[in-house]
Amino acid sequence: MNERTLRIGLILLSIALMVGPIIAAFAAKGWDLQATVMGDLGPLENLTSGELESGKFEAENLEIIEITGSLIRLGMPVNFTNPLSFSITVENVSVDVFRASDNYKLGQGWLQQKKVVLPESPGSVYIIMVVTDGSLVGALLSLVGTVQLDAYGLIITVPFEASVPFPTTIEVFP
Repeated sequence: MNERTLRIGLILLSIALMVGPIIAAFAAKGWDLQATVMGDLGPLENLTSGELESGKFEAENLEIIEITGSLIRLGMPVNFTNPLSFSITVENVSVDVFRASDNYKLGQGWLQQKKVVLPESPGSVYIIMVVTDGSLVGALLSLVGTVQLDAYGLIITVPFEASVPFPTTIEVFP
């Protein structure tokens, strides 16, 4: 073998080592360019389909926890069904509380504690709110805010809106 043949052989070997894995990757993904370049998202693929929006948050009745002067501390269970095929964590809930009749801001609310919701299962979180107006008996409250969900370390923010009546009778829950 002469030097020229060896040089051509090494060049062809280099080209085969560069192009071979690319061809093998395309063949493994059925010659689909997007699947080859983007890879497999696994269970996170459900998030891109808008499936998370089908898991709606449903507010239950308000509970009065404490009344201190003009501050009223409220609690409210919120039910949620996880439509995904993997667990998610409700990391945070942040809501502003308005009187629905005139859109006057009364206070704010937040999540009492984080909650893991299992795949395709219902879960419930508890929101604590503090409002500043004591003349709310029978008023309709509008809650507007966001819910932050953690799915495999990816934080997803989902809008939250609810209308709930203020209790017509005042019972303080411990």
